[in-house]
Amino acid sequence: QRRFLLCTNKISIYTPNRMARHGPFSCHSKRSKIFVLIFTIGAIIYISAISTYVAIETPTPPSPPEQPQPVRITNFNFVAVGQVSPETEPLPPQLPPKSIDGDIIGKARVGDMFNFINGKTNDDDQPPPAPPRLNAPVSIPQPLEEPTVPREARPKPPEGAHEYLLYAIIPDGYQYRVRRDVVRKTWVNFLKGTSRDDLFGYSFLMGKTDNATLREMVELENVEHGDIVFVDDFMDTYRNLSLKSIHAFKWLVQNINSKYYFKVDDDSFVRLDRLMDVVQNAPAEKYYYGFVHNAFVPHRSPKHAYYVSYEEFADRRGPSFVAGPGYVISHDCAEIISDYAYRPHYRPIWLEDVNTGVILNRAGVKPAFARQFFTGNVCKPDMILSHWVPPERIEQLYNNSLEG
Repeated sequence: QRRFLLCTNKISIYTPNRMARHGPFSCHSKRSKIFVLIFTIGAIIYISAISTYVAIETPTPPSPPEQPQPVRITNFNFVAVGQVSPETEPLPPQLPPKSIDGDIIGKARVGDMFNFINGKTNDDDQPPPAPPRLNAPVSIPQPLEEPTVPREARPKPPEGAHEYLLYAIIPDGYQYRVRRDVVRKTWVNFLKGTSRDDLFGYSFLMGKTDNATLREMVELENVEHGDIVFVDDFMDTYRNLSLKSIHAFKWLVQNINSKYYFKVDDDSFVRLDRLMDVVQNAPAEKYYYGFVHNAFVPHRSPKHAYYVSYEEFADRRGPSFVAGPGYVISHDCAEIISDYAYRPHYRPIWLEDVNTGVILNRAGVKPAFARQFFTGNVCKPDMILSHWVPPERIEQLYNNSLEG
């Protein structure tokens, strides 16, 4: 006779003869059945007790206070101080913002990760202020007001002015004499002695300073070289780079007759000969060319190097833009940017390249990607622009380029 018996760890097939050999704790013994029954009941009671203890000891988290529904400003509408954008939509619910340290992409700290899991926050990482409400005054970069001076009434280059294909504007600081001298000796001379020499020009541009001694020294430098422009409509500070760029294009449109303009930093090395090859075949209008970032995501932590407040930019995501170390725009794009120099209530995003991208995006201008820009690798055979190059390295690269 064969019987199928369930034991605690396996299913065994026993016969009466084998059961006799298994002793008092075999699966057929009464003592074994009682032991299994007691063990099962004890396990159930233990699990129930633990579950009850956890339920009693775990505090119920308090419900968060009801926050006002944040508002998204759609289509990057330009709103003046004290006005409210008519095109709004509520944002979807989201987790509370956390402080993030690191580069532009952002690398969260391990401590913040565990604090987030445990529901804790650091004392020094306070959440940013809430976005503006629908019924609250809004001040974002682009006001709705029209320019105080229409384009037809603005100054223009004089009749018979020299016509350039490309004109470079180099926003610079008063203290960077060494960098300016290196630029004068290197890449702006790539076209010297060629048929395209008269198609290119350049100028340095500076704002207003309170340091009279430094201003006098730079004015003497300009007497020697004649390539510096002074625009006193803004203070020349790092946070005013967007205003500096706007007034730079305003000066260009009023004084320089060029098909394209090239805004470039003084610590960039440029293969001007290759850049001229590009612009000679470029579109004549709505041309915005350089190394493109696909979107602007503002950093809301005040500790971040590129912190942008909700007052500067209220949306969570901005349009594509070209990196600021160097980009080329057509003449009509320069006119679009210069319009904002005639808007007295204008508050730009302090990040110059982002601000330029937002302005041109509103006008329907899309950036054209250039992989040869901002590569960081000056040895690439098709490189056009590389950023963060020290002065001595710029000289070395220029000399190597001339030697082939």
